[in-house]
Amino acid sequence: MPGCSPAAVAGQERTTPVSRSSRAPARRNDRHPARRGDHTRLATPCAVRRAYSELVEAVRDVVDAVEPPDDQVSLTADESRGATVVHVAGELDMVTAPQLEEYVRARIGGGAVVLDLAGVTFFGSAGVIALITLNSECARQRVAFRLSECSAAVRRTLELTGLDTYFRCAGDAETG
Repeated sequence: MPGCSPAAVAGQERTTPVSRSSRAPARRNDRHPARRGDHTRLATPCAVRRAYSELVEAVRDVVDAVEPPDDQVSLTADESRGATVVHVAGELDMVTAPQLEEYVRARIGGGAVVLDLAGVTFFGSAGVIALITLNSECARQRVAFRLSECSAAVRRTLELTGLDTYFRCAGDAETG
């Protein structure tokens, strides 16, 4: 590590005990070892940096070991009257929304893209972002993008975000 002695990196560097100044009176409730003067080792900046690096590495190992379950979302597609209909069932969250985006992008072609969200049980902000991203991608490629059926979870989220006027689900009552 830059700026650390080899002994510090190896954890072998020791520091001298810290004692309180004779000018400062000792407090009864002073329980911090650096203030009591009865410790034999203080954490050096190098030791703190080493411990932090080890912690970061341990967290990375845990995160890498966790794989999202494959059964949180089900994606199927079929061709119907010149449009690609993608049926989505399960949860659309920060883990599964990228799967939806990748799945739909691979199917953007000549006809319209229709999302059937009737089977969606959870629709988080990542799902909203996925809809906006897919809509933009379809517009860029000059392909129509629309929603067919929407579950109550999808409708509620679209209403709360104000996107219910932008993304119309089939079966929505037409207003004025």
